Amino acid sequence: MKKSFTPISILATLLAVTSLFSMYIITDKIEARLVGKAVFSGSMRICINHPPVISLGCPAIARAGTLYSCDVDASDADNSLQVQQNITFTDDTALYAIGATDGIIGFTPTAAQRGNYSVIITADDGSGCSNSQDAETYSLEVKDLFCGDGVCNNAETCTSCSPDCGSCQEAGSGSGGGGGGGGGGGGGGGATSGTSEGFHVDFSTADAKVLRAKEGAVLKFSFDGIVGHEFRVIQVNEEYATAIIRSTPKTYMLRIGVPELIDFNGDGLIDMEVVVEKSNPPDVWVKFIRREGSSAYSQEAAKAESFSLEPEFFKIAIKEGDTVERNLILKSSSGSTLHVEAASFGIQDLVSLPQKSFTLSSFEIKPILLIFSAENATAGPYTGKLHFTSGPSTKEVPVIIEVETRKVIFDVTVHIAPSSKQPVPGSTLSVNIDLHALEPMTEEAPVEVTYHIRDTSGNIVYTSQEIITTKTDVSFLKQIPVSESLSGTYIVTVTVKYNNSVGTGSDIFSAAGPEIFLSPPDVSLLLFFGAMVIILAGLLYGYSIWRSTGRKSGQTPSPHTLSSTLSRYRGIARTFVKRAAQQEQLEKRLRTLERARNEGIISEKSFLAGKRRIQGKIKERS
Repeated sequence: MKKSFTPISILATLLAVTSLFSMYIITDKIEARLVGKAVFSGSMRICINHPPVISLGCPAIARAGTLYSCDVDASDADNSLQVQQNITFTDDTALYAIGATDGIIGFTPTAAQRGNYSVIITADDGSGCSNSQDAETYSLEVKDLFCGDGVCNNAETCTSCSPDCGSCQEAGSGSGGGGGGGGGGGGGGGATSGTSEGFHVDFSTADAKVLRAKEGAVLKFSFDGIVGHEFRVIQVNEEYATAIIRSTPKTYMLRIGVPELIDFNGDGLIDMEVVVEKSNPPDVWVKFIRREGSSAYSQEAAKAESFSLEPEFFKIAIKEGDTVERNLILKSSSGSTLHVEAASFGIQDLVSLPQKSFTLSSFEIKPILLIFSAENATAGPYTGKLHFTSGPSTKEVPVIIEVETRKVIFDVTVHIAPSSKQPVPGSTLSVNIDLHALEPMTEEAPVEVTYHIRDTSGNIVYTSQEIITTKTDVSFLKQIPVSESLSGTYIVTVTVKYNNSVGTGSDIFSAAGPEIFLSPPDVSLLLFFGAMVIILAGLLYGYSIWRSTGRKSGQTPSPHTLSSTLSRYRGIARTFVKRAAQQEQLEKRLRTLERARNEGIISEKSFLAGKRRIQGKIKERS
């Protein structure tokens, strides 16, 4: 019998093939087979993770009475467009509190803090694995201010301290900065003899300018003459200069003659080019050049907030009866004077601001003293916020205060899984709980664990409680439901009580509010609809054969002929689906085996043996 390919049969075949390809979702899953004699029984957790890598270039000297700043960066090889691990920073010094989410250090040391310090900065990728952290140590010396220390500050001027601030003639000369750079100041319209609104570089009046600066100097530049930015020289040597641009924020290593291209808003267009033309420590000649993306960026910057705060949120651990002080950095990004009002909400009894009204001059950076006191507080977690207002601009800083008893027998560490940092309302929050036994226990003890979700005003929106009986450390994953009504910033707080001991832990997350989203397709549903498509295609094809046979013979085909035809196609479809699923599963196991070998989970010998076994099965089914 001659076979013909009708449009219906071709459509049926395409639908069947399409449905088969849509049935499979590749997941990242580790499967490992362990061979040998079991010595201990229990559960095993395999955690594959690349640790973060800290990039630490902080200056080694801090001057008393002068703002010290540094931007600590960290990268993680696990981060991709699909998965993002939220790196957090901590430090072990009482001098300052590093920005937990941005790695920014900003504090003003006092004369009483003079001396040498060894500071450890730690970055945690939030994976919960044993290699989730990287730590770097650097030395920091706090010195007094004096004329000749290489920094123009403490009311020093070109008249009172020319070694630090330069000669007055140099400061007033528009071309003096270009002397070391071959006249680079005139590269794009020429350097101007003065600056508007206190800017050292104003791109609204000149396309390029060369400036001479000393180590520790701050150069202010603007694209429109209104909104300004800072270029802080951190370190100068004969080969390169290290600088921080606070509006990025990022630390740059500028090698002599090598341009650094800067895209502030990430639109793919270069906004500014910076190049070191000459270096004669502690002096450096830096050329600033306006680039093609600056117009669009200046429009965005004009709409930006007139001031900013660092860090973006505070987390303070304190014992009952203690008092600690921390600085909040208030930074003006305006070319004019700002008046800022401050207030606290939800934590008025625990934090005080000695000053609640501030005046910031153009681009001033001012440390704000915060005093946290637990003299009259009961042990437990507290949440609230600090509110700062200047005209139409407002900023809020969430605050978490963990008050613990003087003696803590059981403490707790709380860490929200990176995938849950922005939960969908109505879903669950995955929280890693580590319960620490700080004293040896001879027998198991009941520990009362209380979970809360609180907003930044201190209101409790969720609570639950359980008893955990243990005498050692305990780690587990807690699933906490997220109400569909949540929207904004919230804090998970956990309190552990045993007798008179109270330990606390917390972490912060952000809920976006109700939204409509498409969830990944369920594999069983895909299989069901795929099978339905195949059956429908078989029916259409069988009907086509039945019609064709009936026309040729002049007889009506037996129903058994149609039934057998459909059964045959259903059987073929089931066999094809089963073989394709088996093939995909074997290939997935092979990829998993290779990844386990690469991560050092299994030996090369075990990998080769497993690979041969899996490849043999793939060959049998091909």
